[in-house]
Amino acid sequence: SLFVWFGGWIGSHFYLLFYLLVALVAVQFEPGIGLATAGAAGGLYAVATTVHGPEGDWHHLVARVATFFLLAGSLGYLSQRERLARAKAEDLNRSLRENQERLERAYQELQAAQSRLLQSERLATIGKMSAKVAHEVRNPLSSVSLNTELLEDELSLLPDARRAEAGQLLRAIRSQIDVLSNVTEGY
Repeated sequence: SLFVWFGGWIGSHFYLLFYLLVALVAVQFEPGIGLATAGAAGGLYAVATTVHGPEGDWHHLVARVATFFLLAGSLGYLSQRERLARAKAEDLNRSLRENQERLERAYQELQAAQSRLLQSERLATIGKMSAKVAHEVRNPLSSVSLNTELLEDELSLLPDARRAEAGQLLRAIRSQIDVLSNVTEGY
Protein backbone atom coordinates (compact mmCIF):
# COMPACT_ATOMS: atom_id res chain seq x y z
CA SER A 1 0.00 0.00 0.00
CA LEU A 2 2.98 2.33 0.55
CA PHE A 3 4.21 1.63 -2.98
CA VAL A 4 0.75 2.48 -4.27
CA TRP A 5 0.58 5.56 -2.03
CA PHE A 6 3.89 6.96 -3.24
CA GLY A 7 3.76 5.48 -6.73
CA GLY A 8 0.82 7.34 -8.16
CA TRP A 9 -2.30 6.18 -6.25
CA ILE A 10 -4.93 4.55 -8.46
CA GLY A 11 -2.72 4.87 -11.53
CA SER A 12 0.19 3.04 -9.92
CA HIS A 13 1.11 -0.36 -11.23
CA PHE A 14 2.25 -1.41 -7.76
CA TYR A 15 -1.29 -2.65 -7.05
CA LEU A 16 -0.15 -5.86 -8.79
CA LEU A 17 1.87 -6.66 -5.66
CA PHE A 18 -1.43 -7.13 -3.83
CA TYR A 19 -2.23 -10.00 -6.22
CA LEU A 20 1.07 -11.66 -5.39
CA LEU A 21 0.45 -11.29 -1.65
CA VAL A 22 -3.13 -12.59 -1.87
CA ALA A 23 -2.09 -15.50 -4.11
CA LEU A 24 0.76 -16.59 -1.82
CA VAL A 25 -1.41 -16.49 1.31
CA ALA A 26 -4.32 -18.28 -0.42
CA VAL A 27 -2.04 -21.09 -1.61
CA GLN A 28 -0.17 -21.46 1.67
CA PHE A 29 -3.12 -21.35 4.08
CA GLU A 30 -6.78 -22.35 4.07
CA PRO A 31 -9.33 -20.44 1.93
CA GLY A 32 -10.72 -18.42 4.87
CA ILE A 33 -7.32 -16.89 5.61
CA GLY A 34 -6.87 -16.13 1.92
CA LEU A 35 -10.21 -14.33 1.79
CA ALA A 36 -9.36 -12.37 4.95
CA THR A 37 -6.07 -11.35 3.33
CA ALA A 38 -7.97 -10.27 0.20
CA GLY A 39 -10.25 -8.15 2.37
CA ALA A 40 -7.31 -6.55 4.16
CA ALA A 41 -5.49 -5.97 0.88
CA GLY A 42 -8.62 -4.43 -0.60
CA GLY A 43 -9.01 -2.14 2.38
CA LEU A 44 -5.38 -1.01 2.28
CA TYR A 45 -5.58 -0.50 -1.47
CA ALA A 46 -8.74 1.57 -1.08
CA VAL A 47 -7.12 3.73 1.60
CA ALA A 48 -3.95 4.25 -0.49
CA THR A 49 -5.86 5.22 -3.64
CA THR A 50 -8.87 7.19 -2.42
CA VAL A 51 -7.13 9.72 -0.19
CA HIS A 52 -5.41 11.44 -3.11
CA GLY A 53 -7.09 9.92 -6.12
CA PRO A 54 -9.88 11.29 -8.24
CA GLU A 55 -13.37 10.28 -7.24
CA GLY A 56 -14.31 9.08 -10.72
CA ASP A 57 -12.13 5.94 -10.62
CA TRP A 58 -14.25 3.95 -8.17
CA HIS A 59 -15.10 1.36 -10.80
CA HIS A 60 -11.36 0.49 -11.18
CA LEU A 61 -10.99 0.23 -7.41
CA VAL A 62 -14.03 -2.05 -7.03
CA ALA A 63 -12.95 -4.25 -9.95
CA ARG A 64 -9.44 -4.67 -8.57
CA VAL A 65 -10.64 -5.44 -5.02
CA ALA A 66 -13.21 -7.93 -6.43
CA THR A 67 -10.32 -9.58 -8.30
CA PHE A 68 -8.46 -9.91 -4.99
CA PHE A 69 -11.38 -11.88 -3.58
CA LEU A 70 -11.76 -13.97 -6.74
CA LEU A 71 -8.06 -14.82 -6.71
CA ALA A 72 -8.05 -15.64 -2.98
CA GLY A 73 -11.18 -17.79 -3.21
CA SER A 74 -10.17 -19.78 -6.28
CA LEU A 75 -6.53 -20.36 -5.29
CA GLY A 76 -7.54 -21.15 -1.70
CA TYR A 77 -10.08 -23.69 -2.92
CA LEU A 78 -7.63 -25.32 -5.34
CA SER A 79 -4.83 -25.49 -2.77
CA GLN A 80 -7.23 -26.96 -0.19
CA ARG A 81 -8.23 -29.66 -2.70
CA GLU A 82 -4.56 -30.33 -3.46
CA ARG A 83 -3.74 -30.70 0.26
CA LEU A 84 -6.68 -33.07 0.74
CA ALA A 85 -5.63 -35.10 -2.31
CA ARG A 86 -2.05 -35.25 -1.02
CA ALA A 87 -3.24 -36.43 2.41
CA LYS A 88 -5.42 -39.07 0.75
CA ALA A 89 -2.48 -40.23 -1.39
CA GLU A 90 -0.28 -40.48 1.71
CA ASP A 91 -2.97 -42.54 3.45
CA LEU A 92 -3.19 -44.83 0.44
CA ASN A 93 0.60 -45.20 0.33
CA ARG A 94 0.67 -46.04 4.03
CA SER A 95 -2.11 -48.58 3.51
CA LEU A 96 -0.25 -50.09 0.55
CA ARG A 97 2.94 -50.42 2.62
CA GLU A 98 1.00 -52.13 5.42
CA ASN A 99 -0.66 -54.50 2.93
CA GLN A 100 2.71 -55.25 1.34
CA GLU A 101 4.21 -56.05 4.74
CA ARG A 102 1.26 -58.32 5.56
CA LEU A 103 1.62 -60.10 2.21
CA GLU A 104 5.35 -60.57 2.77
CA ARG A 105 4.71 -62.03 6.24
CA ALA A 106 2.00 -64.31 4.83
CA TYR A 107 4.37 -65.43 2.07
CA GLN A 108 7.09 -66.22 4.61
CA GLU A 109 4.60 -68.14 6.74
CA LEU A 110 3.45 -70.03 3.65
CA GLN A 111 7.04 -70.93 2.79
CA ALA A 112 7.64 -72.13 6.36
CA ALA A 113 4.44 -74.20 6.27
CA GLN A 114 5.45 -75.66 2.91
CA SER A 115 8.85 -76.59 4.34
CA ARG A 116 7.19 -78.23 7.37
CA LEU A 117 4.81 -80.11 5.07
CA LEU A 118 7.70 -81.37 2.97
CA GLN A 119 9.52 -82.52 6.13
CA SER A 120 6.35 -84.25 7.34
CA GLU A 121 5.97 -86.02 4.01
CA ARG A 122 9.58 -87.19 4.19
CA LEU A 123 9.08 -88.47 7.74
CA ALA A 124 5.85 -90.21 6.72
CA THR A 125 7.66 -91.91 3.85
CA ILE A 126 10.44 -93.01 6.19
CA GLY A 127 7.83 -94.31 8.64
CA LYS A 128 6.11 -96.34 5.92
CA MET A 129 9.42 -97.77 4.78
CA SER A 130 10.37 -98.63 8.37
CA ALA A 131 7.03 -100.37 8.94
CA LYS A 132 7.44 -102.36 5.75
CA VAL A 133 11.02 -103.36 6.62
CA ALA A 134 9.98 -104.29 10.17
CA HIS A 135 7.11 -106.37 8.84
CA GLU A 136 9.35 -108.12 6.33
CA VAL A 137 11.96 -108.89 9.01
CA ARG A 138 9.41 -109.93 11.65
CA ASN A 139 7.89 -112.66 9.44
CA PRO A 140 11.15 -114.66 8.99
CA LEU A 141 12.02 -114.03 12.66
CA SER A 142 8.75 -115.60 13.71
CA SER A 143 9.48 -118.57 11.53
CA VAL A 144 13.02 -118.92 12.92
CA SER A 145 11.68 -118.57 16.49
CA LEU A 146 9.03 -121.23 15.92
CA ASN A 147 11.57 -123.60 14.38
CA THR A 148 13.91 -122.94 17.34
CA GLU A 149 11.15 -124.00 19.74
CA LEU A 150 10.53 -127.13 17.70
CA LEU A 151 14.23 -127.83 17.73
CA GLU A 152 14.29 -127.50 21.55
CA ASP A 153 11.58 -130.12 21.73
CA GLU A 154 13.67 -132.39 19.52
CA LEU A 155 16.67 -131.86 21.82
CA SER A 156 14.97 -133.78 24.56
CA LEU A 157 15.46 -136.93 22.49
CA LEU A 158 19.25 -136.48 22.25
CA PRO A 159 21.72 -138.00 24.71
CA ASP A 160 22.71 -135.74 27.65
CA ALA A 161 26.19 -134.86 26.38
CA ARG A 162 24.93 -133.69 23.07
CA ARG A 163 21.85 -132.01 24.62
CA ALA A 164 23.94 -129.54 26.73
CA GLU A 165 26.01 -128.42 23.78
CA ALA A 166 22.94 -128.08 21.50
CA GLY A 167 21.09 -126.20 24.28
CA GLN A 168 23.85 -123.57 24.39
CA LEU A 169 23.63 -123.11 20.65
CA LEU A 170 19.84 -122.77 20.80
CA ARG A 171 20.07 -120.21 23.65
CA ALA A 172 22.52 -118.18 21.53
CA ILE A 173 20.10 -118.35 18.58
CA ARG A 174 17.16 -117.38 20.86
CA SER A 175 19.21 -114.43 22.23
CA GLN A 176 19.90 -113.11 18.72
CA ILE A 177 16.25 -113.58 17.75
CA ASP A 178 15.25 -111.46 20.78
CA VAL A 179 17.75 -108.75 19.78
CA LEU A 180 16.36 -108.64 16.25
CA SER A 181 12.78 -108.61 17.59
CA ASN A 182 13.57 -105.58 19.80
CA VAL A 183 15.20 -103.74 16.91
CA THR A 184 12.16 -104.43 14.72
CA GLU A 185 9.79 -103.23 17.42
CA GLY A 186 11.84 -100.03 17.70
CA TYR A 187 11.28 -99.35 14.01
